Amino acid sequence: MRATARKLEPAAAQHEVGTVVGVGDSVEIASSTGSYVATRAASCLLAPEVGDEVLVVFIPGRPRYVLAVLERDARSPARLEVEGDLAIRASHGRVSIASSAGLDLLTEGEANVVARDVNLRAGRGNVVLDHLALLGGTVLAELGKAKLVTTALETVADRLLQRVKRAYRFVEDLDQLRADRIDHTADSTLSLRGKNTVIVAEQLVKLDGEQIHVG
Repeated sequence: MRATARKLEPAAAQHEVGTVVGVGDSVEIASSTGSYVATRAASCLLAPEVGDEVLVVFIPGRPRYVLAVLERDARSPARLEVEGDLAIRASHGRVSIASSAGLDLLTEGEANVVARDVNLRAGRGNVVLDHLALLGGTVLAELGKAKLVTTALETVADRLLQRVKRAYRFVEDLDQLRADRIDHTADSTLSLRGKNTVIVAEQLVKLDGEQIHVG
């Protein structure tokens, strides 16, 4: 019974402070006791770099583990790194990521943003997409100035309403309109000009006015 009890006693862990001299599949450590390799512990999210001062734990019968990075040159960047999937969750609060210099989100796969509301605010924005599909119930855009440059533009809508103070269109080649009915109304003057003007009707052409000048 006593022998069994002794086997169940946990082995005492020993700790040591060392310096990282190499990083690869394992971490090479140099310390006062010598040089050796260690494995980064699952709780050590900050990836060790050469020159870091780290805390190492020794457990008999098991690999040596780097538990934490104690000190690092302030000029060296910090990199959080894990093997496999990573989830960050706040069960009863908000998650904030703040940076004074910049923020990069990089992935070789798919990026998804799912939220009740999405707010984006910036002084300037650039969006580059090979293909864009936009589905929405209602779109409200208030812009001081907008410019669209495209090779081809196609709009399909059941109803299109435009309200502008002034409208200018410059067509270099052909301007074609096809409709079941066309109604143009001018409060002041309606002017149609062209080098050649042709009006063709299958049934009726009507000119009605107090004065009609031809020629």
